[in-house]
Amino acid sequence: MAVSATGFSAGNVTTLSGVQGDRVSAALRRPAERLAQEAESTRVRLSAFGQAQSATAAVQTASRNLQDARQVSSAADARKAAETFTQAFNAERAALASASGNGSAGAAAVPEGARASIGASQLERVVADNATAFRDAGIRIQQDGSLTVDAKALEAAYATNPSAVTQALGAVGRAAEATATRQLGSNGSIGAAVNNLTNRLQQIETRQDDARTRADASQRAVEASARRYGFGAVGAGAYLGIFGL
Repeated sequence: MAVSATGFSAGNVTTLSGVQGDRVSAALRRPAERLAQEAESTRVRLSAFGQAQSATAAVQTASRNLQDARQVSSAADARKAAETFTQAFNAERAALASASGNGSAGAAAVPEGARASIGASQLERVVADNATAFRDAGIRIQQDGSLTVDAKALEAAYATNPSAVTQALGAVGRAAEATATRQLGSNGSIGAAVNNLTNRLQQIETRQDDARTRADASQRAVEASARRYGFGAVGAGAYLGIFGL
């Protein structure tokens, strides 16, 4: 829509302001929407890895209990400690699977989804490298890779040779704790992913704040220019109309 300098009227300015205002609104809205989508996606991934982090901390605690003689001083206590450990172990596997599903390549040197896969493979290695200790402790590996406690086998083994069972539980606990501690470290498969996602979200939120500040400043400049030129119209459309944009 072309409007000559001599043909300005209240109607012309209002129409031009509306058209250009819509264009500016759309131009400002698109990057804001992209930032909002990026922030939401990052929050979802961060939440998934936060759950994996909590589940790994539970494995760490359960692993320490397996090594504590007070926690495995009877067949019943040993079974309870083993069951708590397997539940925590299985919960971490599920959390890592969820994080892998929500992960995608990002700014980190290793993508978050890949880090979750790394964490899962580390759990598999713990089981594979300590298969004998798991078996002697009455802990069985399911077809899907999860763990379960054969309570009857554990209690029977404990009744026959409690020292052997507690040693096996301790070996399982030491191996699992070492892996969980590595995963939670700042350079670990889970700790690094959480740190990277937290930093990325902070950066996105800073960009959102900057965008809002610039948008507010631009709007104030638009309104000031409209008043200065005396067109009687305000908003981004009027500002652009002044320069024929």
